Amino acid sequence: MPDVRGWRKKCGVLAPSTNTMVEPDFYMMGVPGVTAHISRIYMANTSRDRESVESTDQRQSRLEEEMKPTIERILTAEPDYMVMGMSAPTFRHGVEGNRRWKARMQEHSGGLGMANGAEACERALNALGVKRIGVLTPYWASTSSHVIRFFNEAGFEVVGHKDMECQSPVA
Repeated sequence: MPDVRGWRKKCGVLAPSTNTMVEPDFYMMGVPGVTAHISRIYMANTSRDRESVESTDQRQSRLEEEMKPTIERILTAEPDYMVMGMSAPTFRHGVEGNRRWKARMQEHSGGLGMANGAEACERALNALGVKRIGVLTPYWASTSSHVIRFFNEAGFEVVGHKDMECQSPVA
């Protein structure tokens, strides 16, 4: 039976439990016949007053463990497509890291298509013919270094960057 509200497309959106922007943004951008169904990725709401590479790696490892059950939950809504509402893990380990990450997520979902932040940025910049960029992130250097690496590997020259070093993952 077709979905009454999501007759065009049902998007399964994976968003961090601490994120307060992804879900409202989807509602604001609403398109008739397209629905967003949110599944939350558990993230501890811990202070980011000092961040090290080790704590970033530990956090990313815990995030990776949370992805499969998060995807399993959203699959119960039978989405047509998935959207990753968190960008940091999609930039990890550059362009190839993004491809491997996306392949793992698609494996968890049984092969559903998936949009993610790093890939979306790359496609948009290429569509606009952009080659030189500045990067502004909410991250600390241990995470933003992956963002810069991704863009460099994707063929963009990062001419400047600023890390906002947000103190909390709530956004």
